[in-house]
Amino acid sequence: MAIKTSTPSPFSNMEKGSDESGEHIPGRDNLSSGLTAQQYVDERKKQQARFLRKQSTLAEKILWERLRNRQLNGLKFRRQQVIDGFIADFYCETAKLVVEVDGGIHDLEKQQQDDERKDEVFSSRGLYVLRLKNELILNEIQTALDRIAWTAFKRIAAHLTPSPRRRGGKGVRF
Repeated sequence: MAIKTSTPSPFSNMEKGSDESGEHIPGRDNLSSGLTAQQYVDERKKQQARFLRKQSTLAEKILWERLRNRQLNGLKFRRQQVIDGFIADFYCETAKLVVEVDGGIHDLEKQQQDDERKDEVFSSRGLYVLRLKNELILNEIQTALDRIAWTAFKRIAAHLTPSPRRRGGKGVRF
């Protein structure tokens, strides 16, 4: 099943704290944590992220061309986003989703340890890390986009699903 990549997101208005009709939803002003707006990033990390944007791998370039400008279901992605001192290849704040593009270097033990530490830091911030191999992006871009879209959809849907309520307004206890 291919997910369309140029249709408006059903979540685009909700990203702004509104429902489908554009009406304001109290308490939903920001579905995401505002994670990137709340952190200090030193100048060296900013420069490193800029350098990485200019020196992207072929797989990163191909994926960015399909993610940029809200082409994937209206979701906004940033590339080479600094988060808690680490640089995420791609980041969607609405879905709290980090997409990492892994080339051959990620098969080395030292890099795997670094990746595990990076994933732990991202997870501690409530982010989900989706790792995709270069080969998948280079050879099956639609499959890669479907995985990203589906993961983002599941993350957003889980965030929007209200807790079950019982009479009296208190949540269900198990």
